[in-house]
Amino acid sequence: MKEEIQKFKVSGKVFIWKNKDNQRNYPGWNLTADKAACQTLISLLDLMDRCEWSTKKILTTEEPTQAQLKVPNNQNGQAGWKTTHQLTLNSRKNVSDDFWAVIENSGELEIQFGKDKLKQLTTAMTEFLIGKGDFAITDSKEENILYIW
Repeated sequence: MKEEIQKFKVSGKVFIWKNKDNQRNYPGWNLTADKAACQTLISLLDLMDRCEWSTKKILTTEEPTQAQLKVPNNQNGQAGWKTTHQLTLNSRKNVSDDFWAVIENSGELEIQFGKDKLKQLTTAMTEFLIGKGDFAITDSKEENILYIW
């Protein structure tokens, strides 16, 4: 199954950004995706969940649109922001089930998660696909935040 995950293709567009302004109110990374990307991300996360080994998948991401930047309403979409064009999803089997980390390194972003956080991410993407939104996943210290809009 690990090889299947490596060969898996995510279709559609995944958008990710972090606000540089007003970080007190908007401290984490923001993630959204079009319908095709949501559907394939859910399938990818399901494969990761069923795999007995830790697995990583590198995704290509897009810059957010002005309409997407307005959703969190940080200065009506005019706040400064940054993005990355590569997101690594890292399902770790050798950590506690509630493990969650969002790691920025040299302009790249990696999200690492244990089994429970993988399920939360899958649920958030599934709910997002049917029109619900405004999810946040974080570690036990309420740091390393990922918002799903």
